[in-house]
Amino acid sequence: MFFSFAKKVQYPTGVDIRNDRIMVAQLQRRDEHIELLGAGCEKLPADIQPGSVDWQKWAIKSLKQIYVQSALKGRKVITALPYEDVYVDQVRIPKSGSGQIDEAIINRIRATLPYDPQQAIIQHIITSEQPDQAGMIDVIVMAMERLKVERHLAIYEKAGLEPQSITVWPTAVVSSFVAFFARRRSDIETVAALLNVSENHSHIVICKHSTILFARTVGIGFGTDRDSATNEKLVNEVEACLRYIRNSHSNINVSRLLLLSNKHRGELLGKSICTVAEKEQMSAQLGDVVGSVNIVGENIGGFDRRGNEMDWTVAFGLSLSQAITR
Repeated sequence: MFFSFAKKVQYPTGVDIRNDRIMVAQLQRRDEHIELLGAGCEKLPADIQPGSVDWQKWAIKSLKQIYVQSALKGRKVITALPYEDVYVDQVRIPKSGSGQIDEAIINRIRATLPYDPQQAIIQHIITSEQPDQAGMIDVIVMAMERLKVERHLAIYEKAGLEPQSITVWPTAVVSSFVAFFARRRSDIETVAALLNVSENHSHIVICKHSTILFARTVGIGFGTDRDSATNEKLVNEVEACLRYIRNSHSNINVSRLLLLSNKHRGELLGKSICTVAEKEQMSAQLGDVVGSVNIVGENIGGFDRRGNEMDWTVAFGLSLSQAITR
């Protein structure tokens, strides 16, 4: 897959609903430039419990309010469940037919999946078509509880919006990466490690252009702490993920390491990422999606490029996800 170009294309609105906030953004492409038409953010009040009936009412009200304030165009949205509600695991299973793969995956994750597999929507990505010497292949498993998906859809229905698809955070992170930082033809064959840092968590994704090879969330972010010890823990997580890929995919060479974060918050971690990249003999880059868009909308609620510390990678990636063509 690669990023497609035309003169002007307006994309659906990306809605990143998290347990503690809602981030909404709509982008368009004009020639080779990506423009921000509208954006807004609402944080969850401290007295509302995430996932509760009051949380659902707050989400509906906030979406309506953001749409009015930001003058977003159209009712079509691309969304994702809160990352806390998405089960992601990297497993190894015997290579077999498609039906047997589904059964093997359920058997493999049954003990760690926090709900009955029969009540789940389960997707998988095979990351190694060729089995190892033991006949095993590597698979990313992503699962969502069906009840939470239905609750999510009800929020949009009551807010008067039309979900085009419900995706998962790894896809959104990769969409932002491809749209902003992997637009050259030479990038199609490049394997990159992406570290997307938010306030209270970080996403780690390893991908070959738009093909996801590895995905993991860790509970360390800029809001957790800003000291060197926390920084070191996050770097250690990145190095562990790189070791996993190196050990499980001997034919894959990760050659880029990107810190997908706001430039106002990435200085200390950026230096550490450069050190990791140098040790691993790969290039390092700060990928600031906020600094990569042209702001053309007149009503950008909750969005300020100067000193903006919020991470918009997932919200932008959701809006851009249909721009990644197969």
